[in-house]
Amino acid sequence: MDFTLYTFGDVEIFRAALTGVAMVFSGDGFFTSDSALGLGMVAAFGLVVTLLVMLVQGVMTQRIELGQFIVLVAIFFVMFVPKFRVQIEDYYGTSGNIAAVDNVPLGVAFPVAAMSALTKGINDRLATAYQTVSGSAYTEMTSPLKVVLSLRRAALGLPNVPNGPRWRQNLIDYSLYCMAGRPEFEA
Repeated sequence: MDFTLYTFGDVEIFRAALTGVAMVFSGDGFFTSDSALGLGMVAAFGLVVTLLVMLVQGVMTQRIELGQFIVLVAIFFVMFVPKFRVQIEDYYGTSGNIAAVDNVPLGVAFPVAAMSALTKGINDRLATAYQTVSGSAYTEMTSPLKVVLSLRRAALGLPNVPNGPRWRQNLIDYSLYCMAGRPEFEA
């Protein structure tokens, strides 16, 4: 079973991060291993410490509850022992990059893929709702560099930009009342 992670840009950052996670849980004996229990040194040490704390607590309260320990072991086995392949795709397809990372634990692969699918679904619905007559919702709305360039061209009086007196006044008012004093617009 493969999980798919949709990115809105470069896939290399996500590939590097998931490769690091896969290396940590690679079965070299640190967190997980290829033994019968699948426990690595750190996981086994954590479970032994948990068991010791539970035993001390049991001595103090004269009651040992192994249910918590069993739940911790079960959660560890479900989340970190099974490994899956994560396919990373650029949603817009502008870079054309597709990467795959093997041996990513279920506890990392499933939430990443679920949130990615959720945001992709929301984005698809919004793109459909805000689609223009020309057929694209990503013309001026999601291209800030084009907007800044068109504002610059308009301020310089260059062609192919609306150049009426109202438009110029709107540009001046926007820069005075909306952009002035805001740190995100400072150069």
